[in-house]
Amino acid sequence: GAIGYRHEGWTLTLWGKNLFDEAYEKRVFFFDNFHPDDGFVLGSNRRFENPADPQQFGITANYRW
Repeated sequence: GAIGYRHEGWTLTLWGKNLFDEAYEKRVFFFDNFHPDDGFVLGSNRRFENPADPQQFGITANYRW
């Protein structure tokens, strides 16, 4: 989420990601890859997960002229 303030040419934004520091998967992929050394049967899907980023906070300042 984010909240901001604008005055003349300035914009100040306070933002946060994963505010409650929850563990969840941001992206999940299923691939039907086969390699003989893996021992997987052709046609079986392999699940790959990309975990969410940890809790983050920041401030962004912009000036437009």
